[in-house]
Amino acid sequence: LRRRLLLFLLLPLIPFSAVLILLIYWAIRSATTESYDRILEGSALAIADRVVLESSTLVVDLPYAALQMLTNSAEDRVFYSVQKYPTGEVITGYRDLPAPDFGSADGGVDRIVQYINFRGDPMRMVAIRDEALSYAAKQDYVVLVAETLGQRRVVLQRYLRRAIMAFMIGVVLVAGMTLYAVNLGLRPLRNLAQ
Repeated sequence: LRRRLLLFLLLPLIPFSAVLILLIYWAIRSATTESYDRILEGSALAIADRVVLESSTLVVDLPYAALQMLTNSAEDRVFYSVQKYPTGEVITGYRDLPAPDFGSADGGVDRIVQYINFRGDPMRMVAIRDEALSYAAKQDYVVLVAETLGQRRVVLQRYLRRAIMAFMIGVVLVAGMTLYAVNLGLRPLRNLAQ
């Protein structure tokens, strides 16, 4: 009877645990992606703030801090590019970094965050479209900043391990309390059997 009770009480914990671990993974992955994307976007905005149009020529005074904020890991690599839009003529940065399609000039978006594959590595890239103005002209441009995913994976795995460890401790505690409660509940029946 005790074995059956424990089986009926603890067996549902297996699918419940699997669902909870998937939800924990999804929540940690979303939070990690969002926080790293904000840093990536901040770096792209810092570069975009330094793009000016001087006598019909785009000039970029690349701020060192814009890329320094991304170099928090030795295993990650950062790539950037400032290009004229829509021609793709590179002003500074990596020439083969692909710019996404922003759509039409009127109804299109001016900020895209996406996964790309660049030089054989999966990366996360932020692309910001803006325009530089002078008295006589204006020129659309795109700032691209891409980063490899090494540090994101390390952070995701670290927090996922901690969450699963805490969850497993909780499952062991619940199983122990269930075992104690079943033994306590069956004590009068055991006394009656004796």
